[in-house]
Amino acid sequence: IIATRDALLDLDSTIIISCDTMWQGITLTEDSKLKARNHSSIQDAVIGAEMLDASQVLLEQSEIINSVRGVKVVGPIGSTFPGYLIISEAIFGMFSSSFKPNYTGQPAHGVLPYAGIDMNDAVMYLGDAGIPSYFYRMNKGIVGLRTLMKIHNCKFNGITFDKFYHTDSDGSAIVIEGDINLTPAYLHLLPANYPDTTILNCHRGVYNNYSDLILQYCIMDNVRTGV
Repeated sequence: IIATRDALLDLDSTIIISCDTMWQGITLTEDSKLKARNHSSIQDAVIGAEMLDASQVLLEQSEIINSVRGVKVVGPIGSTFPGYLIISEAIFGMFSSSFKPNYTGQPAHGVLPYAGIDMNDAVMYLGDAGIPSYFYRMNKGIVGLRTLMKIHNCKFNGITFDKFYHTDSDGSAIVIEGDINLTPAYLHLLPANYPDTTILNCHRGVYNNYSDLILQYCIMDNVRTGV
C-alpha cells in the first residue's frame, strides 16, 4: 500500500493481514497520513508503516505485529524528519509462533522482528498517559539514530537478541546512537505508569552510544544489563 501526496489512510477497527506469505507493508510519502484507531491491526509486513518525506502516523489503541519492522521513520541525514509519529496504547511485537513464509524477493530477516520503531534523524515524543504502549518479543524495541527522543509510558517485555542481525545493540529495549561525524543523539526515558516495571525480561535495557541520556524513575527487572 502506497499513500502519496496529502492522502489519508484511515483504519478504524480494521485488520490488514496477509494471506499465504508476508507483504511489503504501507509506505507514506509527501505529507500523507496514516490513522490506525479503535483496535486496528497491521500484520505480517516487512515494514508495517514506512514514513518518508513529511508523513504522519497516529496509532491509537491499535497494533503492528508479526512484522519485521513496525514503524520505520526515514529522516534526511544531517537534517530533521519533518513529519510526526504519535503512539497511544499501541502494541508492537511478535505474537505468532513464527513469521509467515517470505514472498519472492523479500529481504532476509531473523526469526524475531528487528524493531518495533526504527528511526533516523528525527525528533520524537513517544507515549502518553493511560495504558502503556507495549513492545513484546523482538530484537530491539525502539531505535533512534541521530535522533532526539523522549519516551513516556512505554513498556518493554521479552526483548532479546536475534543472531541474524549482527549489531552490537541487539537485545536492547531502547537503542539511542549518535554519529561522531555529524551529531550526538538524545534520549529522555520516563517510566511506564510508575511504579509499574518499564523494562522486563530483556537482554539489555538501554544501549547508549554517543548520546545524552536521562533516565528517570524507570524500573528494570530481569535484565542482563541495565544501561
